[in-house]
Amino acid sequence: MDHLIVMNPFARHMRKDRTLRTRLRSLVRRPASVIEPQSVDELIKTMKALGDVRGLADVTVYIVGGDGTFNQVLNWVMTLPAENRPRLMPVGGGQFNFMTKFVGLKSTDPSVNLAKIFSGDIETVSEPWKSIRIHHSTSNETRFAAVVANGILCDAVEWYEEVGKGDMADVVKLIGAMVADFAKNMIHGRHGRIKPTRGDITINHNNLGVEEYAAFMFGTVPEFLPGCRPFLSPPNHASFSAMVYSGNLASLAASVPLVWNGWASPLTDLHMFNADAEHVVVKTKDPRLLVDGDLHTWPVSEQHPTHILTITHSEPIQLLHAVS
Repeated sequence: MDHLIVMNPFARHMRKDRTLRTRLRSLVRRPASVIEPQSVDELIKTMKALGDVRGLADVTVYIVGGDGTFNQVLNWVMTLPAENRPRLMPVGGGQFNFMTKFVGLKSTDPSVNLAKIFSGDIETVSEPWKSIRIHHSTSNETRFAAVVANGILCDAVEWYEEVGKGDMADVVKLIGAMVADFAKNMIHGRHGRIKPTRGDITINHNNLGVEEYAAFMFGTVPEFLPGCRPFLSPPNHASFSAMVYSGNLASLAASVPLVWNGWASPLTDLHMFNADAEHVVVKTKDPRLLVDGDLHTWPVSEQHPTHILTITHSEPIQLLHAVS
């Protein structure tokens, strides 16, 4: 087995294009295997069973699905011994596909990408890449991701999922609705759905000195939504990108276009940390964490109501990148 193709049948492209599965299947040639689970639990169970297979370091796993599917495969890979970890390449098929763009693929159609890769029209090269490691102290649970976030970004994703998701135009509409909701509630002197989070954040062993924050985001990729590049410090092998905003929500709402593009804003800069980081500790009452676009909820304990997250770089894995 040289290639393993993991297909998420519930990914956006798979649901909208009924011929996509057939086209993908027609591309498969031996030595290749296809995993097409019908649920996340089935995917996890199947991947765990593969953990006993030797020689995975010589295998390339092509991931058909969105960033959430990539995250599931990533977390499986990180359970394997370093010497038996396969190469990964996300080839599209999901909602926003920021990992597909990160590895240099211009199309988000997995059938187009795989056809060009298998025919040699797209050359690939394997490069080391470090994800983010998040450890939750109370549950002793560890997860890995390309981008994690909390605060009003979790509020936004919950809202986005309630309205049925959508494309980039729907994201822009949602941002407008969030700003309008905040403005309406601010007039009445209250918080609506969008509100700050009580918490304490220490970055590189320096406490930021805040008791609440609007949002934090840590990432090892520069862009995670189309055109959204908020990090001023690009990730590298020694550190990841970090952004924390602890100021007024009204100032943030007025600065959305600037923050979206990673530009300075006089309204937010005094309360914005936007630089590289090697070690972060977050203490928060919010059990939610946005992990590669999907909401993850930590176990809640009455004895330990504060969630303590330690965020660092992971060990490197190999990602395939398109070079032509």
